[in-house]
Amino acid sequence: PSTPHTPPISPRPMSLVQSPGQVPNRSGMSMDPPTIPLHSSSTEQLYDIPAGTLATWGLQINRRLKALICMTCQAVVQHTHVANHMTRQHKDARVAVDKALLANIVRQEGIVDSWPDISIDKPVEFEGLERKWGVGCPACPAMFQHARTAASHAVQIHQLSLPNDALPRNWMQRFSHAQGGSSWFAVVPRSAQLHSPAADYLIAVRKELNTRPPLPAADLDHRHISPWHVTTRWLQYLEGKDVRQMRALIEPPKESDQLFYLVACTRRYMEASYDLILQSSEVCLQILNTDTQTEDYNHHPFGRHQLDDTLRAYTRLVLQLVCFLLRAEAELDLPAEVKALVVALRQALNQEVEGVMAAIHQLLLGLWMREWTPTRDNQFPDPTVRFVIHTQVNVDGSLKKPEEVTGVFAKLMYDMRLTFLYECHQCLDSPGQPSLVVSARTLRPWFTKGLESTFHTLKSLQHRASSITMSSQNEPNMVWKDKTGFTTLIYMGHEVSLDALRKCQGALEDETRTLLVDTLLFGHPFHINIPSLCDDMGNKQPGYSLFTDRVNTEALGPVDQLADHVLRTPALNRRFVMAVREGKVVWNAMAMSAWLNAFARLNLLCLIQAEMNCGAPGRTTELTAMPTANTPGGMLRALRIIDNHVVLMRTYHKMRAAQGFDRVIPHSLNAALAAVFIYKEAICRPFAQLCASVLYPGDVKVKALYQDFLFVNYDKPFIGDDISAGMKRWTGEHLGVELGIQKWRQCSTPLRRKHAGLEEMWLEDQDTVDAAQAGHSHRVDTLRYGVTDLSSTGMAEDYIGPFLKTSVMWHRVLHLVPGGELLPLHVAGREHFQAAPERPLAAPQQGFDAQAVLDGLKEQLEPRLSSIERKIEEAAASTRQELKGLFDNLKTLLAGVPPAPPAPASPPLVPRQPSPVEDIAPPAPLQAVQPIPLPPPVPMPAPPAPPIPMPAPSAAPPPQQEALQALRDVLHNPKANWSNEGQKLAVKAGLEWRKDVVVILPTGSGKSAIISTIVKLEKLKVTAVLCPLRSLLSDWQRRLTRLGAEFEVFNPQNPVITGQAPLVLVSLDVTTRGTWRQAVASMRPEVQLNRYVIDEAHLLLTESGYRDIMRHVKELRETKVQMMLLSATIPPICLAPLRVSANLAQGNNTHIIRACSNRPELFFGTPVIRESLTQEVSQPYPFNIAAT
Repeated sequence: PSTPHTPPISPRPMSLVQSPGQVPNRSGMSMDPPTIPLHSSSTEQLYDIPAGTLATWGLQINRRLKALICMTCQAVVQHTHVANHMTRQHKDARVAVDKALLANIVRQEGIVDSWPDISIDKPVEFEGLERKWGVGCPACPAMFQHARTAASHAVQIHQLSLPNDALPRNWMQRFSHAQGGSSWFAVVPRSAQLHSPAADYLIAVRKELNTRPPLPAADLDHRHISPWHVTTRWLQYLEGKDVRQMRALIEPPKESDQLFYLVACTRRYMEASYDLILQSSEVCLQILNTDTQTEDYNHHPFGRHQLDDTLRAYTRLVLQLVCFLLRAEAELDLPAEVKALVVALRQALNQEVEGVMAAIHQLLLGLWMREWTPTRDNQFPDPTVRFVIHTQVNVDGSLKKPEEVTGVFAKLMYDMRLTFLYECHQCLDSPGQPSLVVSARTLRPWFTKGLESTFHTLKSLQHRASSITMSSQNEPNMVWKDKTGFTTLIYMGHEVSLDALRKCQGALEDETRTLLVDTLLFGHPFHINIPSLCDDMGNKQPGYSLFTDRVNTEALGPVDQLADHVLRTPALNRRFVMAVREGKVVWNAMAMSAWLNAFARLNLLCLIQAEMNCGAPGRTTELTAMPTANTPGGMLRALRIIDNHVVLMRTYHKMRAAQGFDRVIPHSLNAALAAVFIYKEAICRPFAQLCASVLYPGDVKVKALYQDFLFVNYDKPFIGDDISAGMKRWTGEHLGVELGIQKWRQCSTPLRRKHAGLEEMWLEDQDTVDAAQAGHSHRVDTLRYGVTDLSSTGMAEDYIGPFLKTSVMWHRVLHLVPGGELLPLHVAGREHFQAAPERPLAAPQQGFDAQAVLDGLKEQLEPRLSSIERKIEEAAASTRQELKGLFDNLKTLLAGVPPAPPAPASPPLVPRQPSPVEDIAPPAPLQAVQPIPLPPPVPMPAPPAPPIPMPAPSAAPPPQQEALQALRDVLHNPKANWSNEGQKLAVKAGLEWRKDVVVILPTGSGKSAIISTIVKLEKLKVTAVLCPLRSLLSDWQRRLTRLGAEFEVFNPQNPVITGQAPLVLVSLDVTTRGTWRQAVASMRPEVQLNRYVIDEAHLLLTESGYRDIMRHVKELRETKVQMMLLSATIPPICLAPLRVSANLAQGNNTHIIRACSNRPELFFGTPVIRESLTQEVSQPYPFNIAAT
């Protein structure tokens, strides 16, 4: 049925939403006209309790119905079903309902526990419920959505047969989709089906394992044993032992275990030791981290983990070791001293935590501060080594591979250092131990190599395991399928083909783009001029990214344009806004939570594609921790633009502890993913920050998460398991095999190697001939010499190209539009991919006769070769004759006899006349001959004085009203006006940018506002304010800060002008140094330094006698800049010397703006002679002379 016009009602008061400057938000971005008038909030049908609790659950109370309304479903929810409703209908919103609080609200507000009863026919529309235009029954109040259903009802119930167009139409509502409230009813005017996919049950197939006979280790053929197990002899330790019992000895205790108290005590002990790192001296930590007996300590001190949660894995090993000692005490054959410590720990379990911690500490010291010597009856006396063996036993009784034990060794050695650090602090209270360093040196033999100790044994085994692992090639775990041209692999019994992989990546791209455009952007065509975006590669200021760069402001659009679109679009307004109360928006927490959950899904899709289709996969821990902007801690942003590539700069943190620095690895994004990243960060992230502030008010961790992390998983960072689970879902659906992070790295490497021309890995010690010629390594060459903007990424400039090329080649293999072109979103999809045309092979000629070709070549070449041979012989004979004559002349010259002139074989050479600029004497001849007289050099005229670089005419200046509005914005006063005519003229002259300007206005007449107004109206320009005095520089900072103006202060220690602020404050004394000129010359090309402003310019004249800097101001003008001089005390007689001192333009090219500078508040007084000092001298002077 056709929908009639709805009776007009008052609109929702969204015009009350004010911006921070109290300006109504009335943007013209939304072009959607309201099809249905908005509901009026003046009826107050819907309300919340004063604390606003129901809004956080997405609920409101309808006064008329005395019922709870779900604002997302537009339906009544019975209070007994609220929790179930949230779980079933709004699972993605992650709403947790406090049942006790809800029951209290229901009781206080009188909420009914049944469906509402409608006692009147056609009630007024109930606010909050869904409303539709439907078809009614002519004989009863029943309403239906479709005419055929209403007609069928009339026939079956009332025996009325009417055509569809004769049935009555009306607006209708219903309480809910649930049974009992799903019937529609007519009203006077005032969808997401959960898809529950069928569960797929995997049939578990149990396989029978062949049990091997228990052969003694001595009877095993050593050729059947790996080199690692041969060198450790651990198989001998396993003889006659029950595997399940061995594994049970090291299991962490459960709650029912009598050793469960050890869990909390061990955790407290490890955390206490871990916290002592921050309370220890540098030398002590360096000694602890030095594992050799040398006086040269490790310069990298013993430190904390990158993530504090990592300590849990280290604590678990200590807990397992202690439990192993307590459980296996009888079979370990421990020395009496160690056995006594075990007994003491068992007895301490009945004490407080501190007593147990002390017993654990003493037991660990007893284990690790003694020599364990093997005997004939006990080849493995060290309990720590026995414990390690127990951790390496598999369920089937086999031992793990060497690569699986290196981590256990590393963790145990870290735990040992923590224990010795704890002991160092315990010794501080003992006599004779004055410092931590002395204690560390005393304990040093027990955590260094070369002495018999547990630490030496573990370190030796770790090196052995690492050496065997790194020198052994992995066994093949996949094969190429025959006759597929290296496009299909057989991996884990499944085919992984390049075609299926392309379909998988194409589906990923389509899903990502649909989620972004339709769900997150609501289908609105937000425009970003992606090809015009740029990045300041050398900018390391905290908070900077390409999305905060002022150069990109116009291309990206307003920061909060998505939130503004939501507020101004009627349909979205009803969805996200519950009410506007006292000028503040009450957001629908349910809707914002659902949107934020979709934003998290988009982040996950971006992570999956960054891992799979942007080149070689990296460590996901580095991928998930990428910063979105430069951090205050010194880490640089991850997303950058390099040579038209949108690049993810992965920072490899794994070797930070060993090498002391991070490695940067760039990955180029394909065109579609690059566009998605830009829209995600420029448009979606600001709205995500708003949603997070509504859902987590006052939570600084969540706020920091959305400010710092490039990828956010709702209220926490992503982890590797999140990415792995997502990859398994997509690869399982499209490739037929679930590939997580590790498996993808395995099977993708051969495909990239064959089809994407994988570049060589960047090696730290790689050298180049050019660097060797300079006498240093390639790393020093790139870090210290000729550092360009590309070198600022942290890796060698010449390595960036191959890295990006590798990513682009992989894009092409996957049939994705490659990166490197900065394409808009609508043309970056895979449907626009164009494969490179294949070069056609030349068809062979018919009847090709090879012998005929050879005969022809021989016939042509033989005469030419003979001629070349004769010429070589003639040249050789002539050369021998010339050399003989040269030596004869040399012998004659040495004997004192003038040589005979040579035969004139050719005309004599005419001596070259020197050019007018040459002043070099001819070389002295070997024989006494008269030199040819040379003409005198022609003097070069002196170069003319360089002209003063004048500013070119700027674009048409803004109209006067716009300039006045800018002044009002600067002063934060909507009624402000020009303080004087000179202020208005100065702003106009500055914006015209045609002439130099000298502004002479009285003090307090708004000279600083002139500069602030000018720079507010200019785009991508920088004005440098030169302050002759330090106090003046501080005064400018104070005034600009009070006005809220953006500015930066030039620091000669870090000579960089970022261009992110339109004003640069600089001390005049600094401008004569090379650092200022270098900073000006190094400014990014998109930003222009177009003006010098000198405040208190009269000081150029009054202080030139004793401040040398005043005589060098004229040298600043090296480019086309406008000079603007500000002062209140420049008499007309001083203008001529001021032009010279400031190198101002001559004649009419300097605009002089002068106002009356009388100071009526000042007066001069003449002293009065007093007869004695006892008379009052503080009275005013009788003679006043007004200032002129």
